[in-house]
Amino acid sequence: MPAEDRRAYRNVQAAKRRLKYRQKLKDEKKTLESQEIELSGELSRLQSAQEAEKMKYVDRMSLSVWRSIATRQKEKRLEAEQTQRQLRAAVVGRARMIHQMKALLQRPYMLEEKNMLYGEADGGHADGSVLFKTFVSELDAIYAQTDQVMREVNAEVSTKFEYNLTRKVKDGVEYFDSTDATEIPFAFEDTSRAMSLLMMTDPDVLRHNSHAQEPKDTVTVKYIADCQLERDEVAKLKIYSAMRKVKEADRVVFVWRAVTEGQGDLSGHHTDETGWLVSRPQEIGDFPSTVFESYTRFIPIDVGESASKADTDRFAKVVAKSGEEEVNEMMQLLEKMLLGGDQFYTSGHPRYESA
Repeated sequence: MPAEDRRAYRNVQAAKRRLKYRQKLKDEKKTLESQEIELSGELSRLQSAQEAEKMKYVDRMSLSVWRSIATRQKEKRLEAEQTQRQLRAAVVGRARMIHQMKALLQRPYMLEEKNMLYGEADGGHADGSVLFKTFVSELDAIYAQTDQVMREVNAEVSTKFEYNLTRKVKDGVEYFDSTDATEIPFAFEDTSRAMSLLMMTDPDVLRHNSHAQEPKDTVTVKYIADCQLERDEVAKLKIYSAMRKVKEADRVVFVWRAVTEGQGDLSGHHTDETGWLVSRPQEIGDFPSTVFESYTRFIPIDVGESASKADTDRFAKVVAKSGEEEVNEMMQLLEKMLLGGDQFYTSGHPRYESA
């Protein structure tokens, strides 16, 4: 075969091989494209499944969180409704009592009706039974306000217990209030126990009996307070008070309601009082102490057409001075008791006499 024919034959064979190779590449490309489509579809399916599973997990978690939030909100709503019912009952009871006091005491000759308000004890002396019943029914609602009241007053802690009444007017109503926070350098248990005895025992019994019995959690007290004024003048006040003590895990709360009634030339003047005292422990280093946070508020009530602004101001000053004297006397007794220099204490603990 001539050389030219051989060359032409080789070229033909080379062309066939190239054509076959290109066809092979085309077939492989189609196969890869087909596999790419299949794998992309599988990847999309897996991604969709993974996203769906993730959404299910989120839905389950969201449902659990929603249920938890809904449960807490329901509990808070029920608690708020209960507190609202208590506060509404307290407001209604107090409004009724004030209305009765104003309506009845403005008619001084109707003694039978007046005794219906204050209660009639043996011998014809008012024992305050109706007032005490009203006060005691309000104490739960007053206790429920403790945290809110303490947050609002937010008193700065000092080392001296003070009773400084300030005149204020809110919504057209004149009232007086006093705020205080005091740190006492004595252990919480002893201090709270001593304060409980001082706060919840009849002042007359406390002054004249060194073996006072341990007070109950709710007490009612009626007593006469003498307030020394200028120029040897002594004002007399009759106090009707109901107080409750509530022991919590980390504090002791005292709440009270009281009416102060002027005597003699102060007759016809009254104050309607509400108060809170919170005792809680505090430690600075290795030294235990106790913090007292208190808030007292009273509203003057003028009974009778002859009552004047000057008389009201004078009565408010007398009540403020009497309250200041009582607080000072109470803190002096507390200090004596905690220092062990009073007969209320034996071996560092108060000594109570059983009823």
